[in-house]
Amino acid sequence: MYAHMDSETKEYDEVLLKPVYADDPFPNGLPEGWTKEDMEWINKK
Repeated sequence: MYAHMDSETKEYDEVLLKPVYADDPFPNGLPEGWTKEDMEWINKK
């Protein structure tokens, strides 16, 4: 859930989410249903 506090620019505001462990975001393996191709696509972004 995201909220704002009467931001006059809320239509333009963005939230940037970054993994805590950027070098290894999934130390216990990929989430169920993810493929190696999914991870490669994310790394390209």
